[in-house]
Amino acid sequence: MITKRFHRDHIAGGAERFAWRLASKLADSGSAVNVLGARLRKGWKSSEKVSTGKGIIRVKRFPHPRFRLLGTFMYNLSLFFELAFKHRSVSVVHVNFASKELMTAATARALGGPPVVCRIACAGETGELAIISRTRYARLFKHLTRWVDSFVALSDEIEEELECFGIEPDRIVKIPNGVDTDVFIPPSSEERNSARTLLGLGNGELAIAFAGRLSHQKGLDVLIRAAGRLHGHIKVLIAG
Repeated sequence: MITKRFHRDHIAGGAERFAWRLASKLADSGSAVNVLGARLRKGWKSSEKVSTGKGIIRVKRFPHPRFRLLGTFMYNLSLFFELAFKHRSVSVVHVNFASKELMTAATARALGGPPVVCRIACAGETGELAIISRTRYARLFKHLTRWVDSFVALSDEIEEELECFGIEPDRIVKIPNGVDTDVFIPPSSEERNSARTLLGLGNGELAIAFAGRLSHQKGLDVLIRAAGRLHGHIKVLIAG
């Protein structure tokens, strides 16, 4: 698995949380899981074994100097050599973003490396494919995608964007994000009423909740404008 920011004590966002949970579930099921990432902080070890309770995740982190171009080059060069020449025990490479790391994995695949699967995390104008399309290396990226064996789409929108990008439908697998039903369960009437009282919500008052990173990418401005067009008593609750 390739994900640049992988550390159980420094989960920055949803993508990192997804990577940690997927790696943990695979390790617990008996799979040998190796994570390749970057050493972005001094305290992060170059290599370590992380226990998941039932299994082990082996983590290897490559140097990534703070100088932007140099850091990206050194990191991806290390990834390439790892994938191209030390892959004999690897069944599949899972890349957590459509990014430069995917280009590196696809190049290694073209030279006889292991199969590559990429999970697309976002759609829209701030999604990976839209961002890549605006870069100087967009044509090279599109060319290299022919060596990506499969793409995972979280939504219909991502699936449509992949097809528009030139990815054949038989290389796209739609797998929406799941929900941990041991944690997230529908509240009882008593719990719902208690929560509404705690939040100061009156009878019949509509409440819209947002939980996530406070950034333009999340479309919070769209939510606020849409809420303003609704009739009646509306309260927007934001946790970020």
